[in-house]
Amino acid sequence: SQERFRQLATELARLRVQVIYALNPYAIRGAREATKAVPIVGYDYETDPVAAGFAESLARPGGNVTGVFVDQATVSAKHVQLLRELSPSISRLAVLWDAPLAAAQHQAVNDAARALGIVVSSIVWTGPEELPAALPATTRDGAQALIVLSTPRIQDRYRGLVAASALKNRLPCIVLTANFAQDGALMAYGPSQREMHRTAATLVAKILGGAWPGDLPIERPTRFELVINLKTAKALGLTIPPSLLARADQVIE
Repeated sequence: SQERFRQLATELARLRVQVIYALNPYAIRGAREATKAVPIVGYDYETDPVAAGFAESLARPGGNVTGVFVDQATVSAKHVQLLRELSPSISRLAVLWDAPLAAAQHQAVNDAARALGIVVSSIVWTGPEELPAALPATTRDGAQALIVLSTPRIQDRYRGLVAASALKNRLPCIVLTANFAQDGALMAYGPSQREMHRTAATLVAKILGGAWPGDLPIERPTRFELVINLKTAKALGLTIPPSLLARADQVIE
C-alpha cells in the first residue's frame, strides 16, 4: 500500500540515502510524502507528474522528484486504434481499469473509441475474485475485445489470470507491457521497459554525481514496442492482419 511505501521511504530518508528509485505510482507518492529532502527518481506508467503535484513542469520539475513517466493518454488511444485495425468491424469493447488511478487512461480510451464510433463498457478492478463474473457479463453485453489499462495492482500479480480469463471469454485483449503478452494477452503496445529502466538509471547516476532532481527534466519514453502473441491468436481463431504482423517488434509463437 501507499502507506507502507511511505513508511519504508521514511526509514530510507532516516538512513540518509542519496537517492530513492521508486518503481510505481504508489511508491512515488509514498516517497514524496516521506521526504522533500532526498532525491526521488520515479518509474511510472500511470501518472501525469505535473497534475499529481510531483513537478512544476516536465522541463524543470523544481522539487525532489524526476524520472521517467509515460504519456498514457496517447498510448491508451493507440490501443483502441490497434483493436480497430485487428478487427475493422469492432463496435463495442470492454475496459478493465483500476479506479481512480487509471482515470486519465480511461478517459483517453473513451475519447478515442467515441471518435471511431465504438461503445465502451467499463469493468472496475476490485480484485481477482470478481473477474469470473465480470468478463462473461461484458461479453453478454456485446463486447468484442478487451483493453486492460495499466495499474500495478493487475500488472504485478494478476497478468496470467487476466489473460487466461480474456481467452476463456473469447475476448482479444490488448495491454501495455510485453511481459503481459508473454503471459497470454493477445497484444501489447507500450514503451520499451528496458529503455525506461536505462533512462531512469541515467537520472540516478546524474543525481549520484551531484545533480538535483528539480533541475533534471522529466523524461518520456521514446521507443515503443508492439508484441503479438500468435499462440493466443490461434486459440481465439483470429488471423492477424499482415499489416499488423509486419509492424510487430516481437511475435510469440
